[in-house]
Amino acid sequence: MLRISRIRLSKWSRVIVVLLFVFFLTLLFISFLPSGVEQTIKVQPVSVTAEVNQTAKFSIKAVGSALEYQWQYSTDEGKTWKNTSFPSNSPAVEMEATAARNGLLFHCIVKNGVGSVTSKAARLIVSGVKPRITGQPVSATAEKGKTVSFKVVASGTGLTYQWQFSSDGGKTWENTSFPGDTATIKVEAIKVRNGLLFHCIVKNSVGSVTSKAAKLIVQ
Repeated sequence: MLRISRIRLSKWSRVIVVLLFVFFLTLLFISFLPSGVEQTIKVQPVSVTAEVNQTAKFSIKAVGSALEYQWQYSTDEGKTWKNTSFPSNSPAVEMEATAARNGLLFHCIVKNGVGSVTSKAARLIVSGVKPRITGQPVSATAEKGKTVSFKVVASGTGLTYQWQFSSDGGKTWENTSFPGDTATIKVEAIKVRNGLLFHCIVKNSVGSVTSKAAKLIVQ
């Protein structure tokens, strides 16, 4: 009987050794796994319209582990971005809707130990202030008979647009004859229009602002 007990004890010892081996292999495998879960933005920020000097709020909803948030703003339609100066390590950010911030774009970078993801951009529109141009029209070159577009990007409320042209290098300006109360106009590239300058006056009930000039070159 004593001999049989020793045999059974030996079998259990082998089982325990195998279980311990599997346990340590599992721990080793887990140690090589990423420390977090990849982040995903479920709800994107949306553009906000606020009265001047009121509080505006942008927010997102993201999922993942150990998330950090960095809100940024852009003054040039998203070409370059800078970190906001106010506390922003949060899925929501609040700011005063000042005239200087009218038309700015805001987005949020969400990151953790796995990586980062950037939200879509949302715009702050401040009512009660004159328009702000954030995207200037660009000069265009086109073959004779082709159509080119000139576009201005502006922020504000109750905006109207008046496109003008100049045939003397910008010394004098005249309203265009084609429909111009829009942010984009289409111009046929004909010989008599070669070298003309185009700009746009954007206005609302508070005031107006004039875009830079863009040249049409007809080949």
